Amino acid sequence: MRYAPHLYAESFLRAVEAHPGNEKEQVARLIALLEKNGDRGGAKKVLSAIERALVKKSGGRYVELESARPLSPSVREAFMKLLRKEDHLVIRTNTALVSGVRMVIDDSWAVDATLRARLQKLFSDRQN
Repeated sequence: MRYAPHLYAESFLRAVEAHPGNEKEQVARLIALLEKNGDRGGAKKVLSAIERALVKKSGGRYVELESARPLSPSVREAFMKLLRKEDHLVIRTNTALVSGVRMVIDDSWAVDATLRARLQKLFSDRQN
């Protein structure tokens, strides 16, 4: 990408804030800018950066939860109880984890309770 997704997100949010009620035009301008810069393929990353910025602005945390298998409703509800109403939870299934869960909060704090992580640690310890 020509520019980092968070830069597009910051510019977009400033434009929306400066021109309230004109969101549709700002979205159209963002899409045109992505196309002009050859960055349309990174639109999902830009949208994710916008989402993260909005969550942060509201005082929430962006929480990503990956599990090896789909979570049962009771487990999903238990995780939801750990969050504040301002927080945003994204749940993904990632079979590469083998088993367990990994949680990342605001791209900086992580809990990795997966079999994959344990196996990697086990084998790296054996080689040292």
